[in-house]
Amino acid sequence: MTEPFRKWSPQQAKFSSRQESYVLGGGAGGGGKTDLLIHNPLYMLEEDRQRWLRGVIPRSQVWCLLLRRLMPSTIQLVERMRQIYHVADPTVHVDETYKIWTFPCGFKIQAGGMEHRNDWHKYYGQEYGFLGWDEATEFEEEQFNQLDSRVRSADPYWQGRERVRLCTNPVGKGLLWVRRRFVEVSPPEKPVIMRVPLDKGGFKEFDQVFIPFKVSDNPAFAGGDYEARLAHLPPHIRRAVLDGDWYVVEGAILGELWEQGSHVIPDMSPPENVYIFRSCDWGLGGASGAPSVVLWWYVDSDNCLTCFHEMTFNNNCTPERLGNAIKEIEKHYGLWDTEE
Repeated sequence: MTEPFRKWSPQQAKFSSRQESYVLGGGAGGGGKTDLLIHNPLYMLEEDRQRWLRGVIPRSQVWCLLLRRLMPSTIQLVERMRQIYHVADPTVHVDETYKIWTFPCGFKIQAGGMEHRNDWHKYYGQEYGFLGWDEATEFEEEQFNQLDSRVRSADPYWQGRERVRLCTNPVGKGLLWVRRRFVEVSPPEKPVIMRVPLDKGGFKEFDQVFIPFKVSDNPAFAGGDYEARLAHLPPHIRRAVLDGDWYVVEGAILGELWEQGSHVIPDMSPPENVYIFRSCDWGLGGASGAPSVVLWWYVDSDNCLTCFHEMTFNNNCTPERLGNAIKEIEKHYGLWDTEE
């Protein structure tokens, strides 16, 4: 097996070297995200190849899956995988029907698409030691959740060391859920421990981190024609794909005016003796899964509005469930009127 690891820029190397369970690499276009995602399973491959050569394992049990949402993009992903993996090991076997690369030690990497919202069913019977999402904001949160439940390993060596990697620009229908789950929970490059409640009680902990990219992080495009082309795009597109701004939402009323640093303050409860009210925007996306939102506001002495709590919900939420969720939030802030 030849040396597969190209020389990354310092920022790209931060993504490649991370050991957290979940890593999002995102931001500007042209940051080299797809190549980073394709290369990432090779680090696991090298570990299993060495174990195989030493006779520690008869054959690798790791199966990796790299995904794109739309078919034209999947075709491009497959072609790039073909180039990179053939350099990594010219003896790798390729199943052209199912787009599976099998290395001599048994390690497998598969390319897949998920054009339709229920296409996750195609992969549901498998277990994956590595799951990669290329342009993650193209996917629905339900698709991510369903396949995330397939991330596991029968090999004790990899149990607890499985990897989920996401790369994306901050555009697309899935921007809000990706931003909420991977960008807003912690400052860039600062790992955070997330706790997930288990059905039988207790919690499962996992770590994650967000690594931002810009065009300047990719030597192939930095300072060149591509960067100049991005600079001439309309403001809302330029801020997303050149600056890597996660708070530019296409079609949003304040999309071109929003600045995270100016319009967001640290989490805080509302002050005493202020007027508080609740608003709700029920999304009209129907089956498309467009989110709805409930916001809680207070009005300060300068008549400025501050939103101190946000709750999003999808189109499957019933009025009863929504009402109960509102009640719990308002009880937390001491706002719920308990008198009958």
